[in-house]
Amino acid sequence: MSNYNTMDVDIPSTTQDHTEMKAAINKLHASLDRLKGLLKQNKQKQACIVADYSQFAVRESLTEEENMRKGELNTQLDATRADKVQIEKQIEECEAALTSLEESR
Repeated sequence: MSNYNTMDVDIPSTTQDHTEMKAAINKLHASLDRLKGLLKQNKQKQACIVADYSQFAVRESLTEEENMRKGELNTQLDATRADKVQIEKQIEECEAALTSLEESR
């Protein structure tokens, strides 16, 4: 899985420094945009894997090589689903941090 960690933004402990607050909000917006892009790429990758997998799913008998390929695709699909869950979780965390910062302004 790729490193999707977005919580590397320093969130100011006080709202006294408006410049720091604005910079943190901007970084969170950039992280959120990047995560949404990753989520879109993930969905496209899943669609491609499913399309490849479906050619094996409809056939009753497969060669050993085709069975291996089907297993590889299944593994890739599981990995992209796990990535999707992680990305969505980080999007939620990023949105919560943004909401918190924007409300404290």
